[in-house]
Amino acid sequence: MKRPKLCAVACSIVAMGLVLPLAGAGAQRAGWVERVSVSVSAGPIQPTASSEIHALVDGALSGGSRAFRPTLLGAAMHLAIAHDVSLRLGVEHGNRRATSTSMVQSSGEVARQETSFEMPSTGYVGAEWRALHWRGKTTGSPDRLRLALGAGVGTARYRLYQRGEFVDTSRDLMFQGELLSQGRGNVRYASAGVDVPVWRGIALTAELRRQAGSAPMNADYAAFDPLDLGGTRFSIGMLVRPTRLLRR
Repeated sequence: MKRPKLCAVACSIVAMGLVLPLAGAGAQRAGWVERVSVSVSAGPIQPTASSEIHALVDGALSGGSRAFRPTLLGAAMHLAIAHDVSLRLGVEHGNRRATSTSMVQSSGEVARQETSFEMPSTGYVGAEWRALHWRGKTTGSPDRLRLALGAGVGTARYRLYQRGEFVDTSRDLMFQGELLSQGRGNVRYASAGVDVPVWRGIALTAELRRQAGSAPMNADYAAFDPLDLGGTRFSIGMLVRPTRLLRR
């Protein structure tokens, strides 16, 4: 899925979460439209970096696999299916480009490379449970903070691209080149987050998510073991419940 298509999907999810509840709000307040929320978020993911290509980068390039830390932008739609339990459907996009120098030299010359690691599309479906509500001391006080635990599965695409100067250690020769691998793999995640209501139907959110998964490498990296797509992501964002915005 190319970036424009992913942006269209993300916008569609947000639009569906906003427009459909508002369109049905006048018909039946107690219906499913009351159960829909949408969210947007942003935050970096720190890769687990346990695959063969990460070990090679750690040993050959300054900065190592720390360069593989894209910031992900995401959008999701939440549908409450039971008390404090919701389904979550979302997409994410992110990339990271870094310039490094090779720790392997040729005749005293330093090789310079640019590495780009992109996660152009991650789609997932999961469930989340609001495990804790913190309210004021008086009866009927609104929530001040909510703790949510979640888990889910999905698919993630990646694109690893390197260009610049490379060193052939067997011949002590430096040469220009470009290397590319791209593919898709399955991922699974567990998450914990909080949301803080700031106005009717609007809450600020923070989430910590642990992701695991892998994808085969190909093209110039075909001889490598599968790429580790796992990592830890921290994000902040906003959660909106459209029908509550219309209440008087």
